[in-house]
Parts: sequence; structure tokens; C-alpha cells
Amino acid sequence: MRTPGEKLRPLAFLPARLRTGLPVRPRPQTRPRTVLLLLAGALVAAAVVAAWVGPVPVPPRQILAGLLGQPVPAAVHSILWRIRLPRILLAVLVGGGLAVSGAALQGLLRNPLADPYLLGVSGGASVGAALALWLDLRWEWAGVGLVPILAFAGALAAVALIWGLSRTGGRVAASHLVLAGVAVGAVCAAVISYLQSVGDERLTKALLYWLAGGLGSATWQHLRLAAPYVLLGTAVLIYFARDLDLMLMGEEAAAQAGVNVEATKTWVWLGASLATAATVAVAGLIGFVGLVVPHILRLALGPSHRVLLPASALGGGLLLLVADTLGRSLWAPQELPVGILTGLMGGPFFLWLLRRELGRFSG
Repeated sequence: MRTPGEKLRPLAFLPARLRTGLPVRPRPQTRPRTVLLLLAGALVAAAVVAAWVGPVPVPPRQILAGLLGQPVPAAVHSILWRIRLPRILLAVLVGGGLAVSGAALQGLLRNPLADPYLLGVSGGASVGAALALWLDLRWEWAGVGLVPILAFAGALAAVALIWGLSRTGGRVAASHLVLAGVAVGAVCAAVISYLQSVGDERLTKALLYWLAGGLGSATWQHLRLAAPYVLLGTAVLIYFARDLDLMLMGEEAAAQAGVNVEATKTWVWLGASLATAATVAVAGLIGFVGLVVPHILRLALGPSHRVLLPASALGGGLLLLVADTLGRSLWAPQELPVGILTGLMGGPFFLWLLRRELGRFSG
């Protein structure tokens, strides 16, 4: 038993199986500060490479001069500020938002296979984008077309619906959230199929391109649209990091440790939903970032969300930036949508992870 003056150490006393399969390492072999510094350095290096490579290479010296406001050729200035910098920053923002949301949901649901798209965001966003494309709406707001705006609205509507369906008696069960998300996603998929069947070839091509996920149309306006919501959602998740650590022990144990369980579930769900909805609205469906990055970092850093969430933000941004740079460089002049590339990279990892978890509980 715990003495009155002894601090509660989450997970230290629990067998691995009672931790629901999440890979837990009470004393990580790698220092968190070292990992964070390495991720930050790798992200800066990847950003320099992403600004450098392309149909017109921009050497690092000119990149630095352009960022510092020093004189550079007009073509270099245009390429750097109108094309590559918005795309780089949007890749970091989208990847970081998806990875942070995935890490928080895996802790909240106590399931290493949890993914941000369990929120139902992808289905709602897809319906919103499909409606904008089907109606051929060409209006703009603050320099942003209606496709990302309606995608964002559709994502939030789906999240609100799932939350309402899952809430009974003032409580929300994690299993109900997942089931409601699957059901709403199935309905949204049916709506998408209907719109494709009654639409023309233009709609089908545009919708398939959006569903593939990509950053090819990134602009400063897209960044301004998504950044406030991704940053706000991330801040909410980091604020509840300690409560997420305690939630890993189970809801009853967390409540005994002083956690307001229902409030934590509500705020974590809302924070992850907001961040994911904004990323999907501006980049389409980019899978597996929110699954792969948190899981790998949890193996290296342990379960503490106070370290895992910031590391996931850096790691997700790094992964998506590298994938996007490869997608637009290796097949030049053709460009492979980054969502396809992350799917090719993350699919085998997911199968390995699924096999590993099945073996853990059957062994």
C-alpha cells in the first residue's frame, strides 16, 4: 500500500498486460531531452533540403539570404516565398497535428492501434469537400476556396454527431466512441459513393485527388486557416498530458488519483478533433502519421505524455515533410500525393503492429 506521503507513480506497479498492450518503459533508455533535440535538428535539416530541391534548386546560401531579407534573384524569391515555404510549414503543421492527436487518442483509449481518423473526421470532411466539388462552388473566403472550408465544417459536424451518439447518462465510453465513429464513417462513405455515381468525370477526378491527400496546392492562406486550430488543439492536449498519464491506469484509478475523468475525455477528444479537422481540411486524407509516429516514439521515450506529445509534434512534422519532399522529387516532373506515400510506408507498419498486438494477447 501507499504511504500518505508517497507520490503516486503511474504504471510503475502495473503488469504489462494490465496496461492494455501499450508499450511501456518506466525508465526509458534514451533521455527525452536528447530525443527532442535530435528531432528538432532533423526537422530543421529536412526543411532546408525541402527548400533546396525541386525543378529549380535553391542553394542553402540563397535560402538563408532570402529568409533574412537580403537581396536574391526575383525568381528565387518567388519560388521560396510563394511555393516552398508555405508547403514546408503546412507539412510540419499537418504532420505534427496528426501525430499529437494520435498520441493523445492512443493514451485516452488505451489502444496502440488508435488513429486520429477514429474520430470520424475523415468521413465528415470528405462529405463536406465532395459537396463543394459537386456543387462546383467557386466562392472564396479570406483567399481560401470553399472546399477546405466545407471540409472543416463537415469534420466538426461528424465529430459533434459521434460525441452526441456516444454520450449516455452524462458519461462517454471509449468503446462507444469507436463504434459511433465507425458507423458515421460508413454513412459518410455511402454519401461519397452516391455523389461519385451521380457526378461527372470532373467531380470524380477532383474528389479522388482530394481523398489521396496532398500538399501541392499549399498557400499562405491555407496555413492561416489551419494553424490556429491545430495549435489550439495541440495546446489543449499538452495541457492534459498529466491526466492522460494517469488515465493509462484505468478510469477508476485515475479518478482516485484526482483526475476529473469525464472532463479529461471531453477536452482530449475536442482537442484531437479540432487539430485533426483542420489538417484534413487543408491537406485531405493523410493516413498512418498519427499511428506510426506516436508508437515509435513511445518505444523510445516511454509512456509519459508530457514528453511524448511534444516529441510527436516534431516527429510527425518531420515524417510528413520528408515524405512530401520524396513524393515531389523522386518522380519528377510527376508528383506523388503524400497521402499515397504515407500509406505505402505506414501500411506494412500497421500490419506488423497488429500482428504484434494479437501475438501479445494470445501468447
